[in-house]
Amino acid sequence: MFVNTPKYQTYPYDFIFVDGPSPSEHGVVISIDCIELADKLSPTCTMVFDAREASAKATYSVLKEKGFKKRRHPFSLCWELSRTK
Repeated sequence: MFVNTPKYQTYPYDFIFVDGPSPSEHGVVISIDCIELADKLSPTCTMVFDAREASAKATYSVLKEKGFKKRRHPFSLCWELSRTK
């Protein structure tokens, strides 16, 4: 788990692809890993939620305080969260 890593360390990912959780299978709506990693991600990292509207909206409700913006990908069912436009 990345929680105990130093605050100054960042992960240089360009994007994180989230495929889950499935509310119908697990009764879970939010992707807690994305919230835990948010402070350590590079400012240009984009989180892509594969057709998981409820999960993207629930995660965004927490990450909007950290400067993230939410948008729907124009050519797919994906939702994107990022700090950039």
